[in-house]
Amino acid sequence: MVRKKQKIPFKLELVRFKNSGFFNFADRIIFSLKPRKKIENKPRKILFIKNDRIGDAILTIPVIRDLKLNYPEFKVHVLISNKNSEYYANLDCVDKVITYDYKDLIGNIVIFDPPVEKNLSGRAFGKLYGIPLAGHLIQFIYAVLIPYIFKKSARTEISRLKAENYDAVIDLGGSKRLAIFCNMIARFSIGPKLFGMAWLYSYYLHSNWVSGIENDFMTRKIEYAVTDALNLKFSKRDKSLPYSGNAGNSQVEKRFDILFHIGSTELRKLQIETEAGLLESLKQYKVCVVDSSETMKYKYYKANYADKFTFNLFDSLNDIIPVAAASRLLLCYDGGQVHLLSQFVRTVAIFGPGSVDLWKPFEFEDYALERTFISGMKVIKSKGAFGHKAVYLPVWCSPCFDIGCESKLCLNSIDVESLKKVIIECIN
Repeated sequence: MVRKKQKIPFKLELVRFKNSGFFNFADRIIFSLKPRKKIENKPRKILFIKNDRIGDAILTIPVIRDLKLNYPEFKVHVLISNKNSEYYANLDCVDKVITYDYKDLIGNIVIFDPPVEKNLSGRAFGKLYGIPLAGHLIQFIYAVLIPYIFKKSARTEISRLKAENYDAVIDLGGSKRLAIFCNMIARFSIGPKLFGMAWLYSYYLHSNWVSGIENDFMTRKIEYAVTDALNLKFSKRDKSLPYSGNAGNSQVEKRFDILFHIGSTELRKLQIETEAGLLESLKQYKVCVVDSSETMKYKYYKANYADKFTFNLFDSLNDIIPVAAASRLLLCYDGGQVHLLSQFVRTVAIFGPGSVDLWKPFEFEDYALERTFISGMKVIKSKGAFGHKAVYLPVWCSPCFDIGCESKLCLNSIDVESLKKVIIECIN
């Protein structure tokens, strides 16, 4: 593992300290006073809450599908954001999809999430939410307590969900406000190990959904929580990729050697000099560069490589599926694009501040270490049909789960030549 002295944010220091053994005694006391319990009777109606990222929403689908396959009499509802609802549309395993808009704080379930509007109020509260420890309390007061007391529409939404009479609600987000929300609408709730607050759930895991101690897929972690808490067993399994039929003809002509999706948060991407150097080294190949908007990098690459590569912008990941199916390889960063598009094309996913163990491309098979470069960069390869690969540099402070730092050692120490070798091996 690469170990190098570099300054990391105080927030990361605090998170690491909070997750250390120093505070474990507090959790042990809480867990002894309020031990987790499993459901007594077999549930008949279940609500999944998955309201954050696209990738996590997609990784939940195999679990819900196997749940319905083994227990077709169950009613399964999903509470999900508008931006993710298209990925749950027309799924046979879901009986009802409840959507909401992050930008609508009045009369909608979004009262349990922080505002994301691009205005002064949203930015101000966003900064307050980032205050260690106190930020969670401020967020709870603003996003839960005040709306519940002063907004009739908020209480109406809670009453409407409570009237569904769910036997169990599964919080796949993992926050104090959602834990409280779960208790408002159902008697039995499932969630992660929230620091000092796991007792809010009926059943809780021994870690948060996102933690640095994981060594397996997020999909499997979700399945374990669901089956263990609800006393269920998946004797039947569907190992087909959920969206594999959306590409049309599987024998479609390969128009591109590489589909390079350059979109993601800046924390998860290579610096522009490294990324540009990688593109420069791939000039002899048919490359399609895609993004969701005309970012600075996208404009720069298009201005300099318009005569060598194809460039496209897409509003939705679903719109990229035909291009992915027509490519021999997908190159992208850790994010939702990995989990959707890797169902149609072999993928090389670049990881930095995220957990490669949790979010490597999922195709129902394990991974094995394929190679370690002199630089320390590791390559793991799926044993599945596509043979997806994930590349990462195991530095001492990673994964930091998007807290980030100035040096970004986990990404900036990846060299172009090593990455290029991985890419070329996948296309040849």
